[in-house]
Amino acid sequence: MEEIIEKYDYAHATKEMESEIQDDLQRCEERFAPGLSLDGLKKIIATFLKKVCVQPFPKRYSAGYFMCSVTLREIISVMKACKSEHKTITKEQCQDLLFDMILEFISKGQGSTHYELVHGDITKPLSMDQYIKDLKGEKLRNLLNAIKQQKFIQEEEIDIDEYGNTYERCISNLIEYALGEDDNDDENSKHRQQDVHCEFLDLYIFFLGQAKKNPVDMGRNITYCQNKMWYKYDRNPYLGCRDAELYRRHLNIIKTFLTDSSYPRDDKESEMGRDAIKYILQGIAGDKDVQKTLWNDVLELSSYLATSSNAEKLKDELRPMKDFTENLDAQTLEKNPDMFQSWATKCADLLEKSTNSKSINYFEFQIRHMIDKLKPIAGHQKFWIPILKGLLRHPTISLSNASVNLIKWGKMKKFWKWKDNVEEVKKIVTVAKEANLPKEEDDKRKNEDIASNYGKTISELFEQLELVKVNHLVMPELSLFLISTLEKRSDILSHRIVSEVSEKLDFTKNLNLIPDFLKRFSALFFDPTYPWGGWTNRAGTNILESVVEAYSDGSEIPQEVNDLFIAMLNYAMSDDVDRIDFESRSLSFYAEAICVTITKFVSLHCEAGTEDILSALIPSIFKMVDDDSELVMNIGKAVFTVISVKSPKLIAMTDDFDRVIQKYLETEDTETLGNIYRFYPHNTEIMAKRFQEFMATLGNKKENTHMIIAITHIISERQPEIFTRENVNAMSKFLSEEGDQQFILMVWDKISAKNPDFLLDQVDTLLTDTKLPVVATHFIQGILANVAVEHKKYLDPVLKCLMKKSNDTENRTHVLPVFYGMRKLAEKYGSDPFIPYRKHLDQLKKTGDSFTQDAVSSLINVLEGRSLETISSDVKQVKSDVADLDGRVGMAEIVVGGVIQQVEKHEEEIRDVKSDVDKVDKRVTDVEDDLGEVKTKVEEIDMKTMSNAPTWSRDVTKLLNPKSDNDWRLLASRLGYSNDDIRAWATQSDPCMALLSEWYATHKTREATGGVLNVLQEMNRLDAAVIVENAMKVVEGVVEDEEFEYSSPPPVFLSYQWGHQNEVKLLRQHLEMAGYECWMDIGQMGGGDKLFEKIDAGIRGAKVVICCVSEKYAKSPNCNREVNLAVNLRKPMIPLQMEKIAWPPVGSMGPIFSEYLYIRFYSGGSGNKYWADAKFQELLMQLQLNNVMPDEKLIKPEYKNWWIPVAEEIVIKTDGNNKNKTEKKDKQENRKEDIGASPDVFLSYQWGKQKQIQALYQRLTGLGFSCWMDIHQMGGGDSLYDKIDKGVRGCKVVVTSITQKYALSANCRREVSLADALKKPIIPILLEEIDWPPSGPMSMVFTQLLYINFCEDPDIQMKWNGKKFDELLEKVKAHIPDKSSVVALQQTQEQENSVDTKNLSVENNVNIANESTTDEKETNQSVERNENVEGKIIPTTVIEQKDPVSNIAINETQSSTPQERLKQSNSQATKVDNIPQNKVEPVNTKKSSTCSIL
Repeated sequence: MEEIIEKYDYAHATKEMESEIQDDLQRCEERFAPGLSLDGLKKIIATFLKKVCVQPFPKRYSAGYFMCSVTLREIISVMKACKSEHKTITKEQCQDLLFDMILEFISKGQGSTHYELVHGDITKPLSMDQYIKDLKGEKLRNLLNAIKQQKFIQEEEIDIDEYGNTYERCISNLIEYALGEDDNDDENSKHRQQDVHCEFLDLYIFFLGQAKKNPVDMGRNITYCQNKMWYKYDRNPYLGCRDAELYRRHLNIIKTFLTDSSYPRDDKESEMGRDAIKYILQGIAGDKDVQKTLWNDVLELSSYLATSSNAEKLKDELRPMKDFTENLDAQTLEKNPDMFQSWATKCADLLEKSTNSKSINYFEFQIRHMIDKLKPIAGHQKFWIPILKGLLRHPTISLSNASVNLIKWGKMKKFWKWKDNVEEVKKIVTVAKEANLPKEEDDKRKNEDIASNYGKTISELFEQLELVKVNHLVMPELSLFLISTLEKRSDILSHRIVSEVSEKLDFTKNLNLIPDFLKRFSALFFDPTYPWGGWTNRAGTNILESVVEAYSDGSEIPQEVNDLFIAMLNYAMSDDVDRIDFESRSLSFYAEAICVTITKFVSLHCEAGTEDILSALIPSIFKMVDDDSELVMNIGKAVFTVISVKSPKLIAMTDDFDRVIQKYLETEDTETLGNIYRFYPHNTEIMAKRFQEFMATLGNKKENTHMIIAITHIISERQPEIFTRENVNAMSKFLSEEGDQQFILMVWDKISAKNPDFLLDQVDTLLTDTKLPVVATHFIQGILANVAVEHKKYLDPVLKCLMKKSNDTENRTHVLPVFYGMRKLAEKYGSDPFIPYRKHLDQLKKTGDSFTQDAVSSLINVLEGRSLETISSDVKQVKSDVADLDGRVGMAEIVVGGVIQQVEKHEEEIRDVKSDVDKVDKRVTDVEDDLGEVKTKVEEIDMKTMSNAPTWSRDVTKLLNPKSDNDWRLLASRLGYSNDDIRAWATQSDPCMALLSEWYATHKTREATGGVLNVLQEMNRLDAAVIVENAMKVVEGVVEDEEFEYSSPPPVFLSYQWGHQNEVKLLRQHLEMAGYECWMDIGQMGGGDKLFEKIDAGIRGAKVVICCVSEKYAKSPNCNREVNLAVNLRKPMIPLQMEKIAWPPVGSMGPIFSEYLYIRFYSGGSGNKYWADAKFQELLMQLQLNNVMPDEKLIKPEYKNWWIPVAEEIVIKTDGNNKNKTEKKDKQENRKEDIGASPDVFLSYQWGKQKQIQALYQRLTGLGFSCWMDIHQMGGGDSLYDKIDKGVRGCKVVVTSITQKYALSANCRREVSLADALKKPIIPILLEEIDWPPSGPMSMVFTQLLYINFCEDPDIQMKWNGKKFDELLEKVKAHIPDKSSVVALQQTQEQENSVDTKNLSVENNVNIANESTTDEKETNQSVERNENVEGKIIPTTVIEQKDPVSNIAINETQSSTPQERLKQSNSQATKVDNIPQNKVEPVNTKKSSTCSIL
């Protein structure tokens, strides 16, 4: 055979040669087989390999291939014969020969023929597959090394796919056999031995390096060979390897592979690179010792790859780096601080040097791992700050997220020590400013997130700087950052960065920055093409506001800033800009800018006395007042008010005052009228010209009347001559108004002194009107005296009036003006008109008080002329004295001449002193003004710092602090505070303010205000409620309402108590299987989250709240908060009964859940479910009824057709035994719910009728009944709902006071629903005319009841007597029989005072007592209907009662269907005899009737 093989040229085979060799081999087989030895076989095989293992060699399925195949089969046949028949060779020797042949074929042949022969011919005979599986040691290494000798051979007439597939079949089979048959997870298996493992890993990485040497199309074949090892090693060949040197070699191979300039040639090669780095990093991280050893090697690899020329291509390959630090624990890092330091150094260096941001996105996760695992260590700032700066150099989603996490992480906030690192902060802000932030609209969502992260990072940084009070040191960098960002003209950047960070802008300690900053900003302001709008508006207004707020005094503002500000404000009000954004239908940026800044800017200058600067701004302010926008108009009016109060001359001394008057004449605006009042004293001439036009508006608007009259008062003091008789007559129409009387009379007094004729039409009124105020007596008498002096015909009536007024002994202080008027008349007309009154005057002189006596004496002296004679005598005496003095004066002139010079000198000195005094006076005045301003500002600061409550709270506290039935104490109780809290606040000077401060400190402002307003309205404190409403209306226009969106709120919120957590987790699992994503605290809560914030967001975002009710749930404070929040937000609720408890549950949830029907979820379950399938189906139905639709993607097959109903047959039984059992059970449960002694009568009412119900309370308690009324029972630390629950449960009867407001009140509705659910007797009394039954949720409860009408006579509602009250009393006694005798006795005693009604009263009491006894008997005669639904009992009781007034039988159904109740209300005497059996599907809806499932 050896000769035959030597004879043929296999490498150049032909079809003829193929046929010839077959014949030759067949002829020689029998001849040499019997005596063939092992050496002979070896020679044959050696000759064969020499002929075959050459390159190039024909492809498979060629003539050469078939020659080889025939020869190989003959050789194997000889082997078998020698082994089996002749016994000259063993099987093992044959296998060794074949194995050596395999090694030669794959290491030296490497053609498709060689691979095909190995795969198809050599590995199958003589159990060669098992031989290879058992390979160990040197032979195994030889095989793997032979495989690693592979190189691609380009063969003729064969494509790469065919070659690659042949190679794949051969090599993958050899690898699979070599890995052995042991279980993958068996630690003792061959492939798990470290030396074997390392050999295979070398082969695994060989394929990666070899991929570059093979055609790209062979990548799939090489990967398939790798996958054989990947699968055997549990999908990661490196797991379990602990050879650090091997890892280093492989890391270098991977580095070379990934950084090759041609990488990747296709997706398959890219996949190989990603897998290689992923698996090797997982292997290293899987062993802590190996990870520590190779820590720096991996960091070096990541740095090398991220900075290589291939970095852009390697972003996906580097992604596995994010998990490399995940397995590190805190203990390892603490023990090896050099690991963190080397990582941080490399991280910062890479972030600074890398030019490809996407290739280092993995740092986000590494940073998060390091922060989470490592405690902040003093001195590590030098590592973290460079990392933060580096992150801000790369504007990507991942790295910007990392910067936010790094700066905001809770435990890191205390770590930074910014006070010692101010210079580093400056560099951080500068880096952020220089970052190439994305601003284009492409991929807008991603770019917005990046910009938002930058905004959050800088904003959080400055919040921390503010805490350590060094933010002003970095303000120059921040201002540059903001203005540079604005100049990029990107709405995304303005929205996400500037609007966020601009709130941190504070120029207070950096006034020098403002001029240059404002100059750059004004360039954008004046640019009509700048994209203002949306959030950019907020950014711009924040900046302008921070600029103007930086100055405390107008004198501090530099002229260039004043000029720029005025120019911008004038531009904002010019015709060149729109003040309405028509796209958003809101104010434009320019309108917002002027609204937020002009008032403060004007105030600064007015307060500083530099108001002249504002003259250029006045035209724009007038434009604001005329603007179409209500907000702009109101701001303009407010600016005018500021000017009129602080600097009125700015407008009053110019023609602008006339424009103000004209504006008022056109609009008759009240605020403009107030400005006229303040402007007029500084310019009277303009008003004189327009006075008659001004007076023509008197009476047009009622709210302006008082102010117009006040203005006429100050005008009359300065210009009484401009008034006319018509003006006086016009004012007389308002003389009956109490607030205006005194002002009008003061005006008339001034006019009468100048033109008394104008008052002639008013004399009769002044003489006869007794309603005029006493305090105005002085003016009345002055007017009358002035008229009488000029017109004698009025002398007598005026004098008579004055004499009558002189007898006013009760108001002696007002008598003096009377005598003053008489004296004027006496001086005019002499004593004759006074003759009839001399006795009266003499009497007053004797009996009057000292003031009256002096006044009368002075009048009598005038009447008797004594005073004039005395004066004449005195004059003569003086003349004599003057003559004597004349001589002396001549002598004195000489002396005076000498003194004059010295006096002149002293005068000059006095003038100097006077000048200094004037200066001192001015300074004192300035100091007083400053003190006044300081006092005002201190009050403002006090409001801001000493209290968390809003400014309007001071007005509310003035109303609520005075003690009354519904004062601040009731407000505190209604808000849920305890008596201990109330007592603590009572010790403070302003208890109501202390209450509101704590309320606002513990609640969100919006919710706190809404809560206070609701309680005030329920308390009927409308005076205080109006203050709150007005304050809320004032701020309505500050910003536009915008709809808040949660990121991805689950539609279902699961509210539960932790004792049932496992059950609720199972419920959530099944709800999610049915397509409903659920919010549950253990799923949504994360580290660092605030509990209440997460719960609040969950409830707000949910569409429905499922309440898992148990006894502990009803008592849990947190569960109560969740239910109350859901009620306030009007979220639909579905209560599930998780255990057997009374319904509604006892406590503050009772009044709320009394309106709802529950689903029983604690019985009837099967498998791992604790609920019946029908009940879960009922829950799903309720979710859909509340418009909560399932997510089709989440629905599992089990719940695909859940809506197919499960019919439940409800059997109605009338077995009396069941009835007795039910009654006994109810009695036992009632005994469990016993809450102690409670009042007999529960008074349910709305606060608008509090006085009337207070009178009813006193009346009933006076008759011996104990009554529950909220203002008498509230307190003890219980919440509002808890007290109401106890009151309703403990009472024997509920009296409901029906009004319109009662029917609409949520709390009243809950009281009625709770009473109805507890089967409490309800007696409705009608206090207002209203349709019966009242519309709304209460209608079904009241439909069956007869009301008692108390609205016909309102007086009865305060006295509570008469027939209607007797009817009420009898109904109450019917339910409280033990009180009947006491009440009857007290009524008898009350009526004994009336003899006519005595006998009738006694007879009525006897009848009532008998009727009560009869009612009690009839009430106990009841028919019960039991519905059995899966073991549940639904009792329905029909109670026959008689109305105590009409004696008509009434069937009151407790817990019937709404249809039955409606039927009963139409036919009162109907009794239930036959009850049909029905098939009923359980329905759980919000209760609109009195039906309860127990």
